[in-house]
Amino acid sequence: MVVDNKSQIEHSISQVRKRDGSVSNFNRDKILN
Repeated sequence: MVVDNKSQIEHSISQVRKRDGSVSNFNRDKILN
């Protein structure tokens, strides 16, 4: 259970980082273009 919860949390964090990275790239593209 504990291991599963930990992996779920890490998965959620990686998803958020991916989303934040996409937003940052999108904003940077808007500024450049």
